[in-house]
Amino acid sequence: MRRTRLLIGSGLVALLVAMVAIDAKIGFPALGLVVALFLTLVSQAELIHMIRGKARPVTRLVQLATAAIFVSKAVMSYVYDRPASAELTLAILCGAALLILTQATLRLQFRQGEAASEHALDVGAGLFALAYLALPLSFMADLALRFEGGEGTFFVAILVFISKCGDIGGYLGGSTFGKRRVMPRVSPKKSWEGSATGLVLTIAATFGLHAAFPQYFFGLETLQLVILAVVINLATQMGDFSESMVKRSCGVKDSGAVLPTFGGALDIVDSLVFSIPVAAMIFALAV
Repeated sequence: MRRTRLLIGSGLVALLVAMVAIDAKIGFPALGLVVALFLTLVSQAELIHMIRGKARPVTRLVQLATAAIFVSKAVMSYVYDRPASAELTLAILCGAALLILTQATLRLQFRQGEAASEHALDVGAGLFALAYLALPLSFMADLALRFEGGEGTFFVAILVFISKCGDIGGYLGGSTFGKRRVMPRVSPKKSWEGSATGLVLTIAATFGLHAAFPQYFFGLETLQLVILAVVINLATQMGDFSESMVKRSCGVKDSGAVLPTFGGALDIVDSLVFSIPVAAMIFALAV
């Protein structure tokens, strides 16, 4: 299994490099935004299916609102040459929430074969998918659009790589010499040894990337880089544990089957749900 994961992981890295190169050639983080949106939409479908145990109409409304958020950010940057306001994003989220409630109300009235509780569960799953996935992951668009041309894709790729170092180190350290479990009721395989390995690898990657590409770290000094790496790693781990909690609550092992041994799209982006907004906050405070 380790060999399979390493092969697939290497393939994903190669695709990421190709995506960065294409966006640099285009001069706009177009492909990066499309990939981020795609992963978010698939993750939302997996999440709602896990919670509800079946496909539900609310999924389409959630995905439509998420696409609107990403597209609005891209349009404001590309057409109007300014970032999308927080008010616009909140307006889309509020509009989506109202549509979800309206849909559930109308279905309760006109779909006689469904129990009333079904619609309340749809509302809860839909709103959770927006809050848990759409809003946090849309920060990838904000971060990518902070740079001119296609450099934003590379900047987000750096943050994704730093975040995933926690996953990589956790897997390698845990499978090699992990013994003491961190949260056995939530995620039985994650160990303190793996967490420590992931933290060390995250710090090393942060300093290595800073040495190679200092322009993407906005002048952060040594202590600030350590804080950035530690906070991102802790956020990454909490993202993993939180998704494990959701999966255990729903009685599933993997969110889907997008990639062999990796699971679904939600299993791939779970750590980013916490780490990307945290990174955005740190850079906003540092600049």
